[in-house]
Amino acid sequence: MKYIYFLFIVMVLLTSCASELTTSASGNSSAESTETLRNIASQKGIYIGSAVADTPLFSKTEPYSNIFVKEFNMMVAENEMKFEYLQTSSNVFYWFIADRMVNVALANNMQIRGHALLWHNQSGWASSVNNPAALSNILSNHIFTVMRRYSNKIAYWDVVNEAIEVNNSMVNSSNFYDHLRKSFWWTNLGSNYVEYAFQLARAADPTAKLFYNDYGIERYNNNPKAFYAYQLVSNLKAKGLIDGVGFQMHIDTNFKPFENGFELNLKRYSDIGVEIQITEMDVRIPVPANSTLYSLQANTYREVLSIALSNSNFTAIVFWGFTDKYSWIPDFFSGFGDALLFNTSYQKKPSYDAVMEVLKNK
Repeated sequence: MKYIYFLFIVMVLLTSCASELTTSASGNSSAESTETLRNIASQKGIYIGSAVADTPLFSKTEPYSNIFVKEFNMMVAENEMKFEYLQTSSNVFYWFIADRMVNVALANNMQIRGHALLWHNQSGWASSVNNPAALSNILSNHIFTVMRRYSNKIAYWDVVNEAIEVNNSMVNSSNFYDHLRKSFWWTNLGSNYVEYAFQLARAADPTAKLFYNDYGIERYNNNPKAFYAYQLVSNLKAKGLIDGVGFQMHIDTNFKPFENGFELNLKRYSDIGVEIQITEMDVRIPVPANSTLYSLQANTYREVLSIALSNSNFTAIVFWGFTDKYSWIPDFFSGFGDALLFNTSYQKKPSYDAVMEVLKNK
């Protein structure tokens, strides 16, 4: 009886949180609500999203959640749906945080990208398993359990994340199998582990759209990683196992979309009928920044999105966070930061205006 009462309290809290964020998304005036990234993107038939973290999303002391549900129509959990967060030990799943994030997205009429089912990082206890049969069962159980729990709730899944790692000793090989990351998944499951994961995902939820997601594949010219990633996706597409490709786009202002052949890169994927999404975009700049750097950053956002929107297979752009207050960049790129659309005080930056401009005019 005590257990049932506890479950009742939890459900009330979840419903309350989702309802509160739904209310805050509505805005105070019709004029305000139409001038958001979310509404302009919706008019264009695309999704615009952000990765979010659980703690600020449910904070009562800052405007994080209000801005998120007002400006975006797609959610990605920054960490909370990765293996180590969902399956904390063998066949022990922890759903509370992921569930309440999903409930917020659904209550606010958002799409959700599930990120990610198989990755060499943040795999928790599974990364220490050194038994092929056991690891195969672990992966199968994880994919089926997670995807079936969120069937009809999560429409897009990054099935495999960052599997390509160019092997310099095999640089003359044009076979993507020679350039798969030699992670513990590869060691135990062999070179077909990527295909195996997609087979499992397709069986677990035939209604979900399945994506391969990677960084450093945006540049078309002189970029072996982009070539091998395209080979991998083409192989999966020919077998009916994949629906889309995710370009992470963790870049700086040195990336020149037109000069670096970004348009050609997108075209070869659309030519084989693959859906295209930008999945983790941020544009880092040196800090402390100045107006010139903010202008360069805004132009990079402008050019990337302009090219992407010109491709009919492009369906979503997702930023890896939306406020510089919560960004991974300063911890991983010394001397860089200010990579997102809102500053640390939640004020819109020139990059926000650039994204809005492109959405309106495309």
